[in-house]
Amino acid sequence: MTDTDVKSTPLAAKHVELGARMVPFAGWNMPVQYTGILDEHKAVRETCGIFDISHMGQFTVAGDSAAAWLNSMLTNDINKLNVGQGQYSVMLNDRAGVIDDLILYRMEPETFFVVVNASKIDEDFAWLSAHQPAGVTLENNSDEYVGLAVQGPECGEVFSRVIPGVELPPRNGISRISAEGTDLIVCRTGYTGEDGFEFFCPAKEGVKWFEAFLGAGAKPCGLGARDSLRLEMCYPLNGSDLSPDKTPLEAGLGFFCALDTDFIPLSVDCHPKNDRCFTVLQQLILQDEEHYIQCVSFHTFCFGANLVNTLEYNTMRNCAILRSIIHAFPEHGCTF
Repeated sequence: MTDTDVKSTPLAAKHVELGARMVPFAGWNMPVQYTGILDEHKAVRETCGIFDISHMGQFTVAGDSAAAWLNSMLTNDINKLNVGQGQYSVMLNDRAGVIDDLILYRMEPETFFVVVNASKIDEDFAWLSAHQPAGVTLENNSDEYVGLAVQGPECGEVFSRVIPGVELPPRNGISRISAEGTDLIVCRTGYTGEDGFEFFCPAKEGVKWFEAFLGAGAKPCGLGARDSLRLEMCYPLNGSDLSPDKTPLEAGLGFFCALDTDFIPLSVDCHPKNDRCFTVLQQLILQDEEHYIQCVSFHTFCFGANLVNTLEYNTMRNCAILRSIIHAFPEHGCTF
């Protein structure tokens, strides 16, 4: 990918103005940090931070059989969702490998708002389009929105200062609201382990709303803090823990697979329900060098070094965190 292929969000100039260090990520020019990863990580855990998520994709699916179709394309059970609720789900290929993990919201009985990962927008849309039935519409609205993730224990207060008199939706909920003559979408999902909300506005108004949340007390945060926050919570990372060659069960995401529903892949041999390997995405806290050496040696001896996914130093806890997918075979008496 050349420099000319890298896209910029509508907030790019504002990021530079605020002193952000910009890096290419998933085909986008994105801020990796402003004042520093530790400072931004701490803000999200203790007060409130704001992330530019405009690079992520947004699809709208509607039609009389939209719910039934999406239930055949995704692993979670959409029938559990009432209007105004959302859920985490996974899209699989014909070999049960992960194409993408995403968030799906039920806006109306047969209308859904889908948020997908930035690097997977084109692939996801092509895969869904290839399986799209008559009577169901699928729209890629990714270029129409600026997305902001406002995260931290004070996110509610920040929201109230910007849009007084309007309540945030409940956890895992979604609301359509109108403020200053603009139609907005607000979700209450969060991806850092803290309370938070996702705010989608028309792209042309993105800078205005970004500045409003900054003025209300949210600290600008970059990809570095996002990764350290997610690492700390042991959240899976697309492209690392999730890949086209790994089933969701192998990635420790069995909880999000409704194995009593018929979703792709329909082949009995490939379906995750026939995966005999029970897996756990395990986080181990290593307080010093001695424990680090012992832990790595233990994993190498018992599970194989290739099962270690991520080892990073966590500045907030002053320790190293080892994230590993551990495979256990119940028929051999090995469980966790």
